[in-house]
Amino acid sequence: MHTNALLLASLAFVASAPASASSREGDALAIRAEKLHVGDGTVIENGIVVFEAGVITEVGKGAPVPKGVVLIEHAGHLSAGLIALREHAGAGGESNDSSRAVMDEADLAFAYRPHHSEVQGLLEEGITTFVLAPRPGSLVGGLCAVAKTGSEVISRRAYLSICTGTNGLTSNRFPTSLQGSQAELERRFSWPRGVFATAVKGELPVMLDGGSSRTEVQHAIGFARRHGLKGLLVGSTRLGEMAAKIRAAGLGVAISNYAPSTGRRVVEGAVALSEMQVPFGFALGSPNNHPANLRLTAAACIRAGLKSSDALRALTSTAAQLAGVADKVGSVQAGLAADLVLWSGEPTDPGSRVMAVYVDGDEVFQAEDDENGDDQ
Repeated sequence: MHTNALLLASLAFVASAPASASSREGDALAIRAEKLHVGDGTVIENGIVVFEAGVITEVGKGAPVPKGVVLIEHAGHLSAGLIALREHAGAGGESNDSSRAVMDEADLAFAYRPHHSEVQGLLEEGITTFVLAPRPGSLVGGLCAVAKTGSEVISRRAYLSICTGTNGLTSNRFPTSLQGSQAELERRFSWPRGVFATAVKGELPVMLDGGSSRTEVQHAIGFARRHGLKGLLVGSTRLGEMAAKIRAAGLGVAISNYAPSTGRRVVEGAVALSEMQVPFGFALGSPNNHPANLRLTAAACIRAGLKSSDALRALTSTAAQLAGVADKVGSVQAGLAADLVLWSGEPTDPGSRVMAVYVDGDEVFQAEDDENGDDQ
């Protein structure tokens, strides 16, 4: 069952859809939006983006539109596609193995099914890229991949997924205790081979699930510093409480989904991380969490004091940097993929509606026209 049903009910779908345009390989297309969010905090009034063969070629208020190219006029906002930093959609039952604690060579790229029904749900919420990660339950879950929503894998070895906390334990598989699991990881990283050696050398980032308690998170940070690991902390609502230590360790953060029981820690944590200049994005974890939760969590953080521009960067350009794909996606910038979302209003406003989504320049989603109205 999707979580945060009450939160999802707060969405107000009140805008009309933009004009539709079909994009074929090699065709050029241009969109002018009332407000164009570049991805670095810059907002261009009446900004134009031009793209051809799936790649952005021009961006700006007066960007030239080649003769004969269709120009779509959008009465709303435009941003880069959103990026989820920890996601399970499209992998089916292949994202973990309950019989094995360590699956260091498991490659999630091979499990990705771009046309899975769960993936379509991401597009409808403006999510065009995500980090496909193993589900919790393994000490070492394998290699995470960065995937385009409904399309291809763009990075196969984005992170090595490891769990230093209780989230990696089960009662019927070695190790069965937290002390045993931590000892096993210490052994693997103190005398590293294979992907463990690559991680220790700093050539492979880790996605580090430190568990839920403060003590577990402190251990995870210490573990990363002890072995010189770089990457991303996930899985805890208490990461903001240790923002200074996380910054000192050189780690980024994937913020957990907002929920009524943990919401205050999540949103205050995001503000603390921002103040300490710790790079962060947002995790999702569908289908257990509704895809809308990615943006709703960002909106909740804004209500707690996070700047709207910082929240949008966390959903786009900063997330791309953390995932190691900022040279491909995450910003509305010439040379990057034309992964774009047209919004009815501010992208971080939970009342704004996704009107259309483009991946590699192809329109892959368009909102239904509300000609009959929603006045009931």
